[in-house]
Amino acid sequence: IGTTGPGSKLEINTGNLATLGARSDLILQLSGGGTLGNLQQLGLGYSSGTYTSSVIGNIQTSTAGFTKGDIFFATRDVTTDTAPTEKVRITTAGNVGIGTTEPNAQLVVQYPYARTDTSARYTFTLKSNEALASNPFVSQFYMVGAAALANRYMAIQTASAGDSNGGNIVLQPSAGNVGIGTTGPGGLLTVGSGTNALT
Repeated sequence: IGTTGPGSKLEINTGNLATLGARSDLILQLSGGGTLGNLQQLGLGYSSGTYTSSVIGNIQTSTAGFTKGDIFFATRDVTTDTAPTEKVRITTAGNVGIGTTEPNAQLVVQYPYARTDTSARYTFTLKSNEALASNPFVSQFYMVGAAALANRYMAIQTASAGDSNGGNIVLQPSAGNVGIGTTGPGGLLTVGSGTNALT
């Protein structure tokens, strides 16, 4: 469409478009009704069965004025004809939620376990560019729950993946101080505040 030499199964050549969000400058728009929770979805995956395996879409979150909506990404982790479930959401406020539909900060990662779960559950990993089978260097954040708040904690661990030996964690390697329990550390490491501070 708009070209005599398409390079793919469908190519739409619109020329130069510069106005972000203007309907006159859109290549494609998925529209729907004006009800709360209305979905405009783009499905990806095998074209058989009742459900597609992956979805990108918009969910309407307000019916006021010209409306507004969040963007979501949904997938499924089974090979049965099962509806995908939402995994990532970008709200109208610009917040990103992974595992949650209501992120209240710029990035919220919610793991699917209760606060009383006592296993180490990894929520975030930074790794070097080797494949997992080659034991890359990793920095991992994990959480351990418990019945009592005092027994719950978050841990940071560096290691080679698949290896129990740990690496090192360095804070403020260039300059500056570190404070634990204080917002005004007076030395390289200050623990606590007031007359009980340890520096």
